[in-house]
Amino acid sequence: MNTRFDASFFIEGLMIAAPEALLALFVLPTILVFHVILVRRPAVRFSAFVDLRHAGSGVRSYFRWIPATLFVLAFVLLTFAAARPQIGRGEVRSTREGVAMMLVCDRSDSMRNTMNVSGQFERRIDVVKRVVNDFVLGNEETGLEGRPNDLIGGVAFAGYAHTIAPLSRTHEPLVGQVQNLQLETNRQAAGTAIGDALALALARLDEAEKRLAESSGSEEFTIASKVIVLITDGEENAGQFRATNAAKLCADEGVRVYTIGIVGGRSGAADERLLRHIANQTDGRYWRATNEQSLKEAYQAIDELERTAVEEITHMIYEEAFMDLGRWGLYSALLGVLLSATVLRRLP
Repeated sequence: MNTRFDASFFIEGLMIAAPEALLALFVLPTILVFHVILVRRPAVRFSAFVDLRHAGSGVRSYFRWIPATLFVLAFVLLTFAAARPQIGRGEVRSTREGVAMMLVCDRSDSMRNTMNVSGQFERRIDVVKRVVNDFVLGNEETGLEGRPNDLIGGVAFAGYAHTIAPLSRTHEPLVGQVQNLQLETNRQAAGTAIGDALALALARLDEAEKRLAESSGSEEFTIASKVIVLITDGEENAGQFRATNAAKLCADEGVRVYTIGIVGGRSGAADERLLRHIANQTDGRYWRATNEQSLKEAYQAIDELERTAVEEITHMIYEEAFMDLGRWGLYSALLGVLLSATVLRRLP
């Protein structure tokens, strides 16, 4: 087994990638000792200093220490630059385990009917859009924490089913597609194809699981559970798959189906018997939504039921800082050389 030795060490928010370069600092005292010895050695020998005492000293003599100090500073800065300091700029979090969830939303024309929202009435589809947004992204006011660690995708259906977003841990595109859902007004595409929607959602879950298995070497993520959340306000009257057959396929694949039936209002009511059957057959659960509050409670319950003990791996993002140190080290050395050769030069 190959073992890689990593000599780097960490201070909070700071990493030194090549600490062995700092050993050069131990040479600095020796250099300073030799410098003092050389400075004190007279360049011109005099038999007596009596006459020189009356010569006085110029202003430059008070600043003759500056070049040496600049050289020392340059040495220190360049040494630290060689050690490659890196500053932590943020964290990247990844997860090993989560839920794969397909949200299946009815967009048939009956979803234009209204439901009670705190005494006011809004279209069912608009209320569903708002609650799904909070369910996926989180909203403290509604008590929903969001699902940042999960794979979530979406299917919409009326007389036919179609994918609006593939399973992904990037949820903004899905939420955007849900917000852009339009009611089906074309009579040729009208209807409520619950079975087709379930079958399509199941196919997307299978595809995601295969994709993860193929890429497991690069992304350590496993699906703890596979879930479909179905919301509808109608009775099954379209599609190629029967909902009962699609539910059996889900049960065989170990996919739980949570169903939400929107009932009440002036027209349109979910087939509660069918939705209960789907939930029971797949070890899921059924909720009855008559207003916005009961709809929120349904999603809150699903949010609590499908929580996994997620293991988080934190990676600090480090940014190289040696360039600035090296730059100022060179500036200090050049300034020291310039002063030594001009206004602060030493004469014999």
